[in-house]
Amino acid sequence: MVNAAPVLGEEEEEGLYVIVNVDNTIDSVTINQLSRIFNKKVKKFENGVASLPVAQKSSRSVTRKFNKKILKKTVKQLKYYWARKMFSGSSKPPKSLASDMEVVKFVASLKNAVGYVSQKPNNKNVKVILIEP
Repeated sequence: MVNAAPVLGEEEEEGLYVIVNVDNTIDSVTINQLSRIFNKKVKKFENGVASLPVAQKSSRSVTRKFNKKILKKTVKQLKYYWARKMFSGSSKPPKSLASDMEVVKFVASLKNAVGYVSQKPNNKNVKVILIEP
C-alpha cells in the first residue's frame, strides 16, 4: 500500500493528494480504480458508493501531474478522449475547478465527491485517501 501523502510517495515541491468527503467510507483506492472514476468508466467506488469526480483546470501543474501519474494521459490525449465521449453522447468530463481551495470546498459539500489537490487540505470535512498501485 502506498501512502497518499503525497501520491506515490513523491517528495516534490508540489504534492498530489486525492481527497474525499469525510463521510465517505472509502479510505483507499487503486490507481486503476481512480483512473476509471475520473475517465467516467465507472460511477461508483469499489464500496458501492456513487462517485462524483472533480478536476482542476488543465493549466494547473497539479492537473498535469494527476493526468500523468493516475490517468496516464497528456492534456492533448484527454481533450481527444473527452471530445469523442461528448460527440457520442456517452459522457462529459468531470467538472473542472480553478484551485485547490475550490476543490476542497466542493468535496466537503458532497458526500460522493472525489478530487485532487496539491497541498494537504486543512479542512475537517475532507480526508486524504491512500492510493494503492
